[in-house]
Amino acid sequence: MISKTHSVQVIRGVTIVTVESGALSMTTMTKLLRNAQADAVLDLALQQRIGAELVFGAKAALAAYRATNPPVCEAIQHLVAEATLRFSGPAMEEIRAYLEGYDRGASADALLQATSGVQCAGRHPSATPSDSSDFGRCLRLYLACSVVRENFGAAEVFQQWDSAMKKLWHATLAEAGRDTNNSIVSARPGTGIPWERFAEPYEWSKFGLTVVADRHLPNGRRQHLVTGRVHPTLALCDADIFGEDDEAPITKDCPN
Repeated sequence: MISKTHSVQVIRGVTIVTVESGALSMTTMTKLLRNAQADAVLDLALQQRIGAELVFGAKAALAAYRATNPPVCEAIQHLVAEATLRFSGPAMEEIRAYLEGYDRGASADALLQATSGVQCAGRHPSATPSDSSDFGRCLRLYLACSVVRENFGAAEVFQQWDSAMKKLWHATLAEAGRDTNNSIVSARPGTGIPWERFAEPYEWSKFGLTVVADRHLPNGRRQHLVTGRVHPTLALCDADIFGEDDEAPITKDCPN
């Protein structure tokens, strides 16, 4: 149903459009966006949190408005109330943080619903990740929410994921030292995501290392493979370092 009435508020440089029922027509939406300032962007996450039909503004203004911790909409309040009937303590706070946060998506909502029973997926209970952004939201939810980790193995929605996404999921968790049942597993540098070997080794003279391969994890973390052995958990200049002859990566600050 197309809404015939809408209200527009501008708060701290952020334009918030709401309707009492129905949805904005494309003509009205286009007109509103056409009048926006040149550097304005849409904020779908903020829009969902406060229950607005449209939210846009300059990135700095949106960030400033988010920082005021605007109240969540009634729909999210109902979801939180539903969750409190099932969970308490840290588990409940983890779920609340997700529901009230700015990192929600259809596939992550479906994952939370499948593992917690909280009916947050709406009309998309079987939504699956279709790109790296969707995948990242699911991964961050998994890592942040104990209920999701504990029940992930039995979640049917994961079985509906695309085979490439499943493969990437298993590889990513292997790199984190966990499997899909949240058990600790081996994280040898040669498993999971493949290394991209250089045609010629790179001499990282600052650290006395020879880099032979490189790779990026889905979360953006970079990793280098070097000749020889290194000690556990080495990170240099925001990159994890692995030795060809060892299982684990050293921690050292990057020189100035």
